[in-house]
Amino acid sequence: MLKIFRTGKLNLDLLQETVENMVSKHGKVSLFLSDGIMLPPWHVLRKFPIEQVFVTRILTSHQFLRVLMEMNSTACYICMNSKVMDDWKLPTVYSIYDVLRIRAISNHCDIAMNVVGDYSPIFSMATNKHDPAYGNIGEVA
Repeated sequence: MLKIFRTGKLNLDLLQETVENMVSKHGKVSLFLSDGIMLPPWHVLRKFPIEQVFVTRILTSHQFLRVLMEMNSTACYICMNSKVMDDWKLPTVYSIYDVLRIRAISNHCDIAMNVVGDYSPIFSMATNKHDPAYGNIGEVA
C-alpha cells in the first residue's frame, strides 16, 4: 500500500507508530529523511535494533530515485520537506511518484510518505492533487 499525506509539521508520534507497525509486519523498514527533517535521538529510533531500521538521508532527487529503485526493503517511511521538493525538477518528481506506485503495487511494499510543511505545488502536479488544503493525497492498494 502507498499512502501519501501532508502535515504542517512532523508528527513524531505518527512516525513512531507507523515505523513500529512496519517493523512488526515486515521485520525491517527503510526510513528516508530529507533536508529540513530532524529527529530527536531519544524518540523514534531508540526502540529498534540497528538491523531493523535503515535510515537514509535524502540529499538530491536523483539520489533518492536511485535508492528507491535499489532498496531491498518491503516497507519504507519517507519524511520529505515540501520546500526541498519544490527545488526538484518536475520530470524527476513524476519519476519518483511512479517508482513509489510501482513498488507499492508490483513489489507489495508498504510505503508511507509524509510531505512536511507548506503546500507543495510541484508535488501536487505530480500526484494530480491541486488543492492547497490536501491532507491525505491518496492510497494505492
